Amino acid sequence: MVPCAAAAAEPSAAGWLQLERDQRTYRQRTGPLDLREERELSTVERRQRNELRAVEQRLKRRERQQSAPRANAPLAEPGTVTAPPDVPRRGTDMQQGRALERERLQRRMRQYHQPFGRQRPP
Repeated sequence: MVPCAAAAAEPSAAGWLQLERDQRTYRQRTGPLDLREERELSTVERRQRNELRAVEQRLKRRERQQSAPRANAPLAEPGTVTAPPDVPRRGTDMQQGRALERERLQRRMRQYHQPFGRQRPP
């Protein structure tokens, strides 16, 4: 298991840890499930993991697209003056955090309406 400080430094790890906690908490609240409900819940959990993976892949792809023009820039001719490199913006970190929080909220909203087990209020 990843320590909390490392999870906070890596948004991807934090997202996966949060997903695991949410799924574990949901299973505890629903109580015992019959075989059919257990299979359906496992399918929902797998779909949630796939959705989180897709969100993270979109964020990584967007990061690569934003950094690609700088990486592919031609080298300057000797003796010419070039502008300093762009400073990375903080906005992308906030966008990543928002995307993960939005995904987490959508997952919780879907879980709240799940028909599995005897849902006890938090």
